[in-house]
Amino acid sequence: MSLNSIFNSRILICVKIAIMLATLRYHHLYAIRKGVQRRIRIDFID
Repeated sequence: MSLNSIFNSRILICVKIAIMLATLRYHHLYAIRKGVQRRIRIDFID
């Protein structure tokens, strides 16, 4: 295995981890936003 292919595989792993973290963070923010909207609606109804 050449140094270049090891380097490329490391980059791919880092990219995969970065994408996973980004999607998790996006879903987390989306859930928070939905929860806040729901809370506001409940306050308006009450």
